[in-house]
Amino acid sequence: MLIKFKETREIPLTELCIADGQVRLSGVTTDIHELASNIAAVGLIQPIFVRETDLAGYKYEIVAGQRRFLAHMELQRGTILCHILDESNGKYSLEDIKMFSLSENLVRTDLARTDIINACTALFYKYGTIQAVADGIGLPYSRVSQYVKFAQLTPELKSMVESAQVNLQTALNAQNAANQVGGDDVLGNAVKFAIEMSPLANATQKNLTKTVVNAISAGTQAPIESIIEESKALSKVVSVTVSLGPDILARLDAFASEEGTNRDGAAFELIEDALGTKGY
Repeated sequence: MLIKFKETREIPLTELCIADGQVRLSGVTTDIHELASNIAAVGLIQPIFVRETDLAGYKYEIVAGQRRFLAHMELQRGTILCHILDESNGKYSLEDIKMFSLSENLVRTDLARTDIINACTALFYKYGTIQAVADGIGLPYSRVSQYVKFAQLTPELKSMVESAQVNLQTALNAQNAANQVGGDDVLGNAVKFAIEMSPLANATQKNLTKTVVNAISAGTQAPIESIIEESKALSKVVSVTVSLGPDILARLDAFASEEGTNRDGAAFELIEDALGTKGY
């Protein structure tokens, strides 16, 4: 069945609700802050699909584009650009609506991480600052910074990231660890660190680096593989339960999103910075 629209125009958010035919039921709000930032930076590139409805309090229901709608709500926009379905020859069935929603989502192919990295790096060389790139495309500064730093990785670590052997943050942590350790085989050590760090949380990776560096500074002469293995046991992160109010939790989640990490990683970074500031 061909989809037909009768018009495209701005519609107040208060007149819209989400249709039952939406196929995206999980991960709806994942990275919605980044989507909102992107829309704020470059605008809404693809209008959402809506149909007229007789639901009390609403004039239209969203067929496809609920995440764009939620991003507009986060931005506190008054309206959103909509393609309005043409149902002059009869109402589309619920199955039709599901088909339209599924079709729009199926044709969207997520960009490969390396494609995003290459694009951000090219923009960085053009505009000169990470902040300019972040502002231009609406991504968090920390994430753009990671992408730009990809160009600084050794060829071996780049290959590991591109083949999904390790994620970008792990590769950056591994190279940083190898540089701190120094020695005659920095490149080889970076790969060894990446392999050992891969299954570890970001906070544990940072602890591992500190433990290895401290061991070598103390004069340990063992092979780097042995030092890393021994340090892993000393670098384990202990779980601490902290009760937070909804306001602080929301701010913590916002910080985690900006830093491209999870809630635990964000809490670790903030506590570590606070203790360092206090001299501990």
